[in-house]
Amino acid sequence: MAQKLSQAEFAAILHPTEFSRFILALFAIGPFILIFLLLLYFLPFRMIVFVALLLFTLWFMVQIIVARMMGDMVLVTKHSFPEAYRAIVEAKHVFGYTGSVEAFVREEGTYNLFLLALFKRKFLILNSEILESGKEDETRFLIGRFIGSLRAKHQRSHWFSIILSVAEAPKFFHFLLMPYERSLQLSGDRLGLYFVDGNVSAGVHALFRATVGQELAERVDIGDFLEQENRTAGSFFRLLARIVSPFPPMTKRIGHLVYFGIDKYPHQTKTYFTTLSGRSKQSIRMNYETVKKRMSYWV
Repeated sequence: MAQKLSQAEFAAILHPTEFSRFILALFAIGPFILIFLLLLYFLPFRMIVFVALLLFTLWFMVQIIVARMMGDMVLVTKHSFPEAYRAIVEAKHVFGYTGSVEAFVREEGTYNLFLLALFKRKFLILNSEILESGKEDETRFLIGRFIGSLRAKHQRSHWFSIILSVAEAPKFFHFLLMPYERSLQLSGDRLGLYFVDGNVSAGVHALFRATVGQELAERVDIGDFLEQENRTAGSFFRLLARIVSPFPPMTKRIGHLVYFGIDKYPHQTKTYFTTLSGRSKQSIRMNYETVKKRMSYWV
């Protein structure tokens, strides 16, 4: 069982570029927040009432969404999906998250889990394939990365995106926000790996299942997969693909997770290496220094 983290230990797990990219994101949305506050200050009273009504409408819609979820999905409880319930309770303790989190399971054809943050209410939506896989450590990895993200307040990136969209900001400002969003994905993976005590195999296979589905994940050769990163690394088109996406490529995420495991959880990673072919191990080791550097800072 993972040990409860202090604030300093928690911060040390996060991706090294997250804070600097958060400052860049603030630079991107700062002018729009300032303009909004100035407009709010100088608006006539009836416009302030209009804004209040708009916020009430959003809150009202959230309540409808929650009611629909309660009617159409299965709430995770001590008795329904107890393994997921225990993982959520444990993750909140380990990461020191004190807010309320409700989790639901729904039938869905995509192996995934996502976070829905509606005002102060936080929901984890688990697709049924996650629990059907029977891989408890993989489920814990996914739950850990999302509870850890809540503790790190990663959901604020969604509000940043909403502010830019409402303000109809030029694309340039969205591009300034995306580096922060990419670093959050890698921070989440690191937090998930900590929650499963450095079980690299569980983290890697959870990400493989999210990439190619539950049935095909075991057929992916990690050595060949990471080699794909080198085929376009440093090219102009890879640079463009990175700039316009809020998500790092999966080759980077899985490679980053493996290299983070090598550095922080050498014993567990060595155990994972015993399950790999000699060719895969050689591929990972050959690319360790160059790819690790690239995955740490150019995501």
